[in-house]
Amino acid sequence: MTKIQRFQRKRAKQRKTETRNYAKLDSRFRGNDKGDRNDKGANDKGATFGKFCVVSRSSFASFRASSHREDDGFVALTSVIIINAFIVVLFIGMFFSATEQIERADDREFSTRALGLANSCAEVALNELKNDLAYTGNEIVTVGAYSCNILELDGTDMAKVIKTTGAVNGYTKRVQIEVDTFAHPYLEIIDWRVVSEFADM
Repeated sequence: MTKIQRFQRKRAKQRKTETRNYAKLDSRFRGNDKGDRNDKGANDKGATFGKFCVVSRSSFASFRASSHREDDGFVALTSVIIINAFIVVLFIGMFFSATEQIERADDREFSTRALGLANSCAEVALNELKNDLAYTGNEIVTVGAYSCNILELDGTDMAKVIKTTGAVNGYTKRVQIEVDTFAHPYLEIIDWRVVSEFADM
């Protein structure tokens, strides 16, 4: 083998070695680039997930705030309704209480007027009896805008029973008087009372 052949063979081995080394370097470079890209993709995914977490937390916080606002609004509305209902009930109660008090006052006034009329007729009957022992009653007496009744007198020449009634707006009062007429024209009142019904004599 000549020197030239040995040089060519050695040169061929060197080329093969250089080619292998170049292939190894190229594969390493591509591997690193792929790893970088994988790392970058992982970082991008991590950043995206982080952003998603941040957005999710923000959305959840906004949802909770919105829920709290809705709850507060519902509570406020319910409170307003309850307060208004309480005020309405209170107003109605006060209205009926005032109406009842007015009605009671009217009842007392009408009852008092009716009693006054019955007493007025009793005074008239006593005066008539004093003037005339034969007075029998059974008449209607006008007193102002109202009137009262003197019923027929009961009794004897020794004693008389006077019965009168007075009525105002459906309220009726009855007065019964027992009179001793023994010393006529002087009259002695034995009993003067308000009764619910006249007793039979």
